[in-house]
Amino acid sequence: MPFRLYQKSQLRQLVEQVSGVQIIQGYILAMENAEIRIRQMGDEYFQTTKGAGDLSREEFEHPISRGLFNALWPTVEKRFFKKVRHTVVVDGKTFEVDLFDPEMLAPLVDQVVIIEAEFANEDEARTFVLPSWLEEAIDVTRYKNFKGKNIALAPKNLEQDIWTVLYQKN
Repeated sequence: MPFRLYQKSQLRQLVEQVSGVQIIQGYILAMENAEIRIRQMGDEYFQTTKGAGDLSREEFEHPISRGLFNALWPTVEKRFFKKVRHTVVVDGKTFEVDLFDPEMLAPLVDQVVIIEAEFANEDEARTFVLPSWLEEAIDVTRYKNFKGKNIALAPKNLEQDIWTVLYQKN
């Protein structure tokens, strides 16, 4: 399903007032055109395979046992991150708001909030108008360093994209 990512630092304090779920996410394989990740989301465990793309890409996710998650975790090595995901529904649209663990990211990046919304198709994603509570958000869908696998591989690279995005906005 198509998705868009938005970055908005100011949202962190607002969203932290809503309960969220702790996510630990690691990458078994992280290539330019494919990724395989494992994720603990609260008490649930998943393995996900994703293809290439930015606005839309193939994604296959299925639940796995805690035992399999633990067995696979050593293959992740240092390719992982932690975040808290808050789910916010506004006017029937679901937004996943991710607050990343500041200890795992570069100093500038620790205030980044990634907001993801999924859409039925690419046209809906392209024509989507942000609600007023997100009007200052910046669309970072096409910036590769905002993708989870790249945050896990090289969080310091995200800092460069943040400066690029902020410079283009002003």
